[in-house]
Formats: sequence, C-alpha cells, structure tokens
Amino acid sequence: MEFMEFNHHFLKANYKVWQPEEELVDHAPTPQSSPVYVHVDVVTCTTHRWINRPFDRGHSHLVGERRDPTVRLSGFIYARAFEYYPKSHAIIAGMLKGLRIDPHFHDAIIGVVFRRGRRLLECESNMGRTVIPLRVEIQIVRAHVRDEEEFARPGMRGKQVFLIPPVHNLLDTLSIGDTDEEEEEEEEEDVRNIKSEEIKGAALRQPRLVKWHFPMAGRVKLNTDACSKGNPGRASFGGVFRDNGGEWVMGFYGRLQDCASLEAELWGIYRGLKLIFGKDLKHVEIETDSEVAMKLLRDGPFRCGTPHRNLIEDCRELMRKTESSIKHTYREGNKVADRLANMGADQDVPMVLLLSPPAQIGDLLAADLVGIAHERP
Repeated sequence: MEFMEFNHHFLKANYKVWQPEEELVDHAPTPQSSPVYVHVDVVTCTTHRWINRPFDRGHSHLVGERRDPTVRLSGFIYARAFEYYPKSHAIIAGMLKGLRIDPHFHDAIIGVVFRRGRRLLECESNMGRTVIPLRVEIQIVRAHVRDEEEFARPGMRGKQVFLIPPVHNLLDTLSIGDTDEEEEEEEEEDVRNIKSEEIKGAALRQPRLVKWHFPMAGRVKLNTDACSKGNPGRASFGGVFRDNGGEWVMGFYGRLQDCASLEAELWGIYRGLKLIFGKDLKHVEIETDSEVAMKLLRDGPFRCGTPHRNLIEDCRELMRKTESSIKHTYREGNKVADRLANMGADQDVPMVLLLSPPAQIGDLLAADLVGIAHERP
C-alpha cells in the first residue's frame, strides 16, 4: 500500500462570543460597590481532515478525519480592565496564548471579547452581579489536501491511493474564511520547502491544566509560598487557610531577612504550622509548590549536615503534634499563596495576620472557589 504526501495545508477558523443562558457560577446579588469580574470561558474544538484530489480533478475524497480533544481555558478579568483596551488586550491575550493560532486571529477574538464584555457590564440584567459569564467558542478545521498529480509515479496514474500517515506538520498558517490565491501559493511553497521533514503525527500537545482542590470534609487546607528576590536576597512568605467549602479562614504574610528560596519556603510553612498549633487545629492539609521543602518535611533530614536542619525538625514536630500532612502542588494551583508572598515582599512587617481576605486576591479566591483550571507550560 502506498504512502501519500500532502502538498496543500489550509486552516479555516470561526468563532462566536455570547453570554450563556445557564449560570457558570452562582451569581448572588451584591451591592454595586463590590468588585465585579467577567468570567471568560474559552472552548476550542479542532478537527483535522485529510483530503485526496484525484488525477482527473474530479470530486475530492475525504479519506480521514480526526477531532482533537476539546481545549478549555477560563479566567476572571476585573471589570475595570474593560475600561482600557491595552490592559484588557494583554490580559485576554495571556489567556489565549496556549491555543497556538495566528496572532491576527487572536486580535480578532480579543476585540470581540472586549466589546462584548463592555456591553455586558453595562447591561441592566447584569447589574448587581459579582461575576458575569462570557463564553467564547472557537471552531478550527485543519485541512490536509493531497494532489495526486504532483506526486504521480510511472504505473500509478489513474489509481486511487489512500491516506496513511506520516504527514507534514504545517499548522502555523491561518486564514479566516476562504484562502485567496496568493496565500495558496505561499502555502504550497512552504510545503515544498519542508517536504522531506516528515513527522509521525500531527496531534498538538495538550496543555496540562492545574487547579486548587478543596480539602476533605471537616478539614482545613493551608497553602503556603515564599519568594526570594535574588536567591539569596529580599525574602518573604505568605499563606492562606480555607475550609472544605473554599471559604476563607485566615491568611498571613511577612518579611524575612535576606535568604535563599528554600529557607524562605521552610519559614513560610513554619509560620503556618505555628498558627495551626496556636489555634488548636488538627488534621490540616498543607500544600506547597516547593517539592524540595515538601520532601524534607515528609522524609526528614537524614544527615547532620543538612541545611536548615533545626528549622526542619521544628516543622516536623509541629506536624506531629497537629497530625497535619503535607503534599506538593504546582504553582498554578497555589496562586493565592503566591500573591500573598509577593505582598509580604512589599512591606517590612515580620508577620501580618489576615482575618479577612484583602482586595488584591479577590479574583484568585473567586477562581479557586468555582474550580477554574490554569494551564501549566
């Protein structure tokens, strides 16, 4: 059985943006002075179609089709951002960067989202909501077309040849609507230049999505993070306690003396454990995005020369007394603690206890509460 090559690659895309009738989150009426966010939900569906053009230029044959898994990206945008197009453009572009499509198409979508978002914020039916849903659906069709005549061999003319991979990977050309003749010529030239560079598949790498997870029923979760600007350098830490409903229990941040990032991470966990012990909490689930710190606290410093041995042992003792556990999470699932740690770097107080959430982390708390996942590169 013969292999086929593709000498034309077309990509067509369309999209629609609207406010869904169903509620994406629970929108409880609140005073108009409360912060308002637009919840942008982007759903992308990509279909690959392999088409064979016969020698006689008759009807083309669809010889293969595959649909990639649906990619979903979500995020909250503060309503004030929609007052200025450059600011909203940067925020929405950051959300769409994982789609790997032409920047011109990005700009078209961003423009529609910006205009629709402003209209929704001014809509009377949305007055009093803290979160306004906005959904974007993107349909992409990648057509891989094979013209038999350009690859004819003696004895093969007039015979039907069916598709078998490998195929050429040319997924970086985008047109909205029909492709004009000049674009077709450019695409054909690009394919001829890379004809010898075959790959074994054309599937795009699917992004890994990470989100914050609720603790078990009746338990509290502590997320901690730290930063060291210079490593070693100006260091700080931050943490947040939330219950199994995602509600705020308390938070904290503080400034440290100049130190390396690992020591700062351990100090952040230690400060959280001291609060756990002081509030007589039990069975707290601790999460940190420092895998090294997590392993040191879970397995212990086995050598006398282990750096920060005393601090590690103090943390392990507090974990035993409070029957707490620790595990690793990615930074994308630890965004609230990360922002609190950066807030700690902007001041000089050793320890600040937060009984209510500060406004700077309102969007991140709302995203965690409704289960928004973030793409991990």
